[in-house]
Amino acid sequence: MEFARDRLPSGAFRVNRAGQVLAEGASGVRDPVTNEPCTPATRFQPASISKQFVAAAVILLQERGQLSLDDPVARWWPPAPAEWSSIHIGHLLDHTSGLPHWDGLGRRESGPLPGREEILDRTRRLSLASEPGRRWRYSGPGYLIAAEIVGAATGTDYPTFVTEQLFRPLGMASTTSGLFPEAGHALGTEGGKWLDPDPNLTGLPGTGDVWTTTGDLLRYADAVSNGELLGPGSWDLMGRPHAAVEDSFGDPVAAQAYGYGTYIGTVDGRPARFHTGDNPGYRSILVWLPETRVAFAVLANESVRLDQAAVALARLADP
Repeated sequence: MEFARDRLPSGAFRVNRAGQVLAEGASGVRDPVTNEPCTPATRFQPASISKQFVAAAVILLQERGQLSLDDPVARWWPPAPAEWSSIHIGHLLDHTSGLPHWDGLGRRESGPLPGREEILDRTRRLSLASEPGRRWRYSGPGYLIAAEIVGAATGTDYPTFVTEQLFRPLGMASTTSGLFPEAGHALGTEGGKWLDPDPNLTGLPGTGDVWTTTGDLLRYADAVSNGELLGPGSWDLMGRPHAAVEDSFGDPVAAQAYGYGTYIGTVDGRPARFHTGDNPGYRSILVWLPETRVAFAVLANESVRLDQAAVALARLADP
């Protein structure tokens, strides 16, 4: 199958149908010093696609009886202030906790993000923008707290849990959480300038803690959708519309609702579940098309829109 190069930014893509590879490829440069090209094996930051892993980890723990989506956040994260008393874990996963996004933590000057402990300290001081369960408001800090809860419920830390319970069992050998890569990864570009990835992002699950490949992303996508990773009904639970998305994406990638770690909407008019990612110098999208059992991923190391790439891949997968 051919894929129009002008639809793909610098990065990599892969398309699967029912777990079988339909097409994959890469283009562009991963490192300006070595001039090495991007390949399907190149590791990128998927950014907020990593919210999928946080949600899957929480739901896996609910299946095992180690926590419940209805548990108050304060039960598992004692630093939660009294104002948060009505926030349940499920509110974190569907972005209805009332917590703001990262901009609510205060503006930062140029340079790396604060360390994990400072981010957590700022997060516990956040005031709610709306009553929990009432309104959708995208919140990275909410997912950071969800990852903290995973650690509290398991007696370990989030990166160790997802590595041992998700990545390793699924054979996702090129995927890491909480570890900054030493070599072989793609550097990001923004506005024509190369960027050094912020190492502190690796301490913020659901935002920048993961480095991965398109092949590993689709290994996960196939496993979670066919019941290999989670029990019966859990994939439907993740993809059930829990909250209407108020600042919906426009066509051709359109979101009407949010489940747990996934948007529900359409891609090029096709019913889809998907998540996008946006970190400085990186863009990503992971899409499921349930009607055709197709999943595809794009990981880019430049700050560009991926709408047209998503449309081209959705059409490439047509029977």
